[in-house]
Amino acid sequence: MKLLPDGGGVFQLFGGERPLGWKEAGGVGTLTSTAPPRGQFPQPLPLHGTITFDEARKTLQLALGNEPTIIYRHPGTPAPPDGNAETNPQPVAEVQDIAAEISRARTSTEPLIDLHDATLKEIPQAVFRVVGLQSLMIQNTQIDCLPGRLGQLALLRSITAMGNQIRVIEDGVFDLGNLEQLDLSGNKLTSLPEVLHNLTKLRELNVSNNRISTLPEGWERMAALKSVVVSDNWLKTLPKSLPLAPALDSLNAGSNMLSAVPEALADAGSLTTLALNQNRFTHFPAVICKLQALEYLDLSDNEIADVPDDLAQMAGLRRIKLSNDRLTTIPAIVGKTNLVELDLSGNEIKAFPRSPEALPASLRELDLQNNEIKEVPDWIWSLNLRDLRLRGNPMPEEKIRAFEQRIRDARKRK
Repeated sequence: MKLLPDGGGVFQLFGGERPLGWKEAGGVGTLTSTAPPRGQFPQPLPLHGTITFDEARKTLQLALGNEPTIIYRHPGTPAPPDGNAETNPQPVAEVQDIAAEISRARTSTEPLIDLHDATLKEIPQAVFRVVGLQSLMIQNTQIDCLPGRLGQLALLRSITAMGNQIRVIEDGVFDLGNLEQLDLSGNKLTSLPEVLHNLTKLRELNVSNNRISTLPEGWERMAALKSVVVSDNWLKTLPKSLPLAPALDSLNAGSNMLSAVPEALADAGSLTTLALNQNRFTHFPAVICKLQALEYLDLSDNEIADVPDDLAQMAGLRRIKLSNDRLTTIPAIVGKTNLVELDLSGNEIKAFPRSPEALPASLRELDLQNNEIKEVPDWIWSLNLRDLRLRGNPMPEEKIRAFEQRIRDARKRK
């Protein structure tokens, strides 16, 4: 979230692909996408309403037309006490016919129950009598606890409990020996219990967008675990044993308060995807360079100003994001990698390297938007680029459009 001196600013919606910018005058704003879809230009849209930034609470309030006020809170900023919660009453959804939902589950070959009644405060007792239940979905309810009785549903393989008020998970839930997928995103959890490692068949865990400040140890016991999402929490450290989950393939710890990663990360031999964006890294964690299987790395929105030479050792790395960091040059070491996509947008890069050898021959997509580049060298055409993004640099707009169009035209001819 960045403010502009003349009013307005730049922010990015949760889950959005592009940042948005606005300017406000006389109570009516203009909304603009700062990074348009490929081949298009930003189109200003009228915003009838107000956008207010509260510096003290680190919140952004959007009141647009007749829509309910939406509040975006900077990751790591504690939410207000429930008694003063910054929320507006939402229209109560039509009461769900839960009896009919449970009846359908009992006659299904793959029993699933979907609870989405906005007035629901606890799981109905009838749910626990569907002994063959395989999937349970609880979305946008007032439920604040996952009861231990769920452990009696021995065939349960998936729990998706998103956008509720869950603060407590009773230990009995972790007796579910067949559970493969657990999604608790968008709740009010502050921690996870030590017995989490009892879920030995768990493959996917998502606890993003909670209030979690610590995670338990014991991850090395979770032999089936492939994907872990702990983004948008209040984590300052990651457990030492987390990288030791034997099958771990993807780890998303973005939007936390991390400034370091465990040294044991070097032993995450199966890891192919790692997201550490929007944290507090001031240096590129050297241990990451030992991840030979890693294909995608996101270290954007940190304070990174350099890239270690050991990056060249990452034989599997194909995509890297270092946008909105503190780089002043295109790191020379990237020329010795096998990168296909390189995102260095939003840095302080002043010029291209002097020779094409500074960029890998394998490179196909290069994003240098919002830097300080004034010239593009002729050797850029010797690369086999499919996409070059230069918007937001101090060059004439028509020149930028011409460069980008020439790249697109070359791509079509191949």
